[in-house]
Amino acid sequence: MPTALRAPGPRGLPLTGNLLQARRDSLAFLLDARARYGDVVRLRLGPLVLHMVSSPEGAKQILKTAHGVYLRTTPTNARLRDIIGDSLLTTDGCPWQARRKAIAPTLAPAPSLAMTPIVGRLAENVTKRWAAADSSVAVNSDMMELTLAIITEVLFGVPIGDEAARMERALSDVLLHHWRRVQSPFDLPHRLPTRSRRAFTAGTTELRNILARLQAQADPGRTASMLARLGGLNADDELLTLLLAGHETTANALSWALWLLATHPDEQDRLRSEAQIILGNRAPTANDLPKLVHATRVFEETMRLYPPIWLLDRQATEDDEIAGYRIPGGTTVIVAPWVIHRHPDYWKDPDKFKPDRFIRRPVPFTYIPFGAGPHACVGGNLAMVEGPLILATLLRSIRLSVIGRSVPQPFPGLTLRMRQPLRLAVTAA
Repeated sequence: MPTALRAPGPRGLPLTGNLLQARRDSLAFLLDARARYGDVVRLRLGPLVLHMVSSPEGAKQILKTAHGVYLRTTPTNARLRDIIGDSLLTTDGCPWQARRKAIAPTLAPAPSLAMTPIVGRLAENVTKRWAAADSSVAVNSDMMELTLAIITEVLFGVPIGDEAARMERALSDVLLHHWRRVQSPFDLPHRLPTRSRRAFTAGTTELRNILARLQAQADPGRTASMLARLGGLNADDELLTLLLAGHETTANALSWALWLLATHPDEQDRLRSEAQIILGNRAPTANDLPKLVHATRVFEETMRLYPPIWLLDRQATEDDEIAGYRIPGGTTVIVAPWVIHRHPDYWKDPDKFKPDRFIRRPVPFTYIPFGAGPHACVGGNLAMVEGPLILATLLRSIRLSVIGRSVPQPFPGLTLRMRQPLRLAVTAA
């Protein structure tokens, strides 16, 4: 049997390797690395050696068939624990299985679909506010507020109220500090009282305080079954994880979707026509979702172009081989939906917005906006209820268009946010 080869990759500088290139523009760097060196690329970020795998077969091996070899014990995950503790996103093995078993029933397909009235009511509130706006609306903040209000009612049965703005400010400080740590090859002692560290500490404290207030107000019937299933596990960490992850990613996807629709008026008109036919002027029901075909394809195509979770990282716990290349144990392996979703071997015109490409289902493991395998995002079902319903509810009565010529740029932090806030012009449809 031939010996596995060392994967190719850019040489980089003696001490920092490819770090400066990656920090300058992570998204472009990864796309270029795959285009130049293929589907298994060796990269070096300072002292950290990692391999990027971009083939569907390789992604399947890492995320599914050999997931027991590729664990989430990465430096990024270790730093994430400072925010959400030992929770569904940061554990593996038996601890993870116990958490997944406790949480999954709350966000299974049927319970997620049952949240349609909540989604429709809260989305309609935003629609009315936007319709009354003088000229333009703040897309990112309004989508964050909307999805946060939805997940709060789903988890606790109470409105988020004035806590929404405080939570978003705290979360922004926390995520910015986290990403600075991820980008640094040398993680300074986390206790050093830098300005960023102080903002992080204040932010995490505020998030925990908001969680405590929501729990104190919660409808016991809404939380009792999940809390009972969690048993002796740290329920606070799990609830905070669901609260943060359950709105941040969907809000980002919706913001990108609204931008894409504003810049593709024909697709926006198609979605509006569908929504008016299916929904009319009434509140949406669970039976409407399967009929919102174009709205669903728009949301799926948006997550192909701008996957909210743009990068998945794992730690190889033993030597392995992918596509004939050696993956040494102890190294980090990344699967980047941002790269796989734009792979020219599987996507024609990968940079173009074409919702109709989802008339046919993608090749397995070429489209992984919620990850894949056992660790696939537990909130994917709810997101696929929220996304199409919110788009249809918003756009059945208003029209969105761009302001000026600036194009939003993606910021690859923990999630794929927009680098600058987005405002769109709004008029009656």
